Amino acid sequence: MISGSLSTRLEELVGFRNLLVHQYGRVDDSRAYSYLKIESKDFYEFIETIDKYIEIKYRKTPPSAAPHRGLGSQPQRRTDGADQM
Repeated sequence: MISGSLSTRLEELVGFRNLLVHQYGRVDDSRAYSYLKIESKDFYEFIETIDKYIEIKYRKTPPSAAPHRGLGSQPQRRTDGADQM
């Protein structure tokens, strides 16, 4: 389900998490920020992968019947003004 490449990158994020939790005083904040900014795309890729898996496994309508909008995508804005406060 999850590609080998994504799996490896997520494992590296676990290592980074452990560094933050156990050696927080030794973490360079600017490096941590850069790392998370660059690697945050992995979170979205993971969400999309899981979303596609769930969609395929529990599909109730044919894929052509409804457009796909995953958890990692932006919500669509309404044009009828109903989303305005």
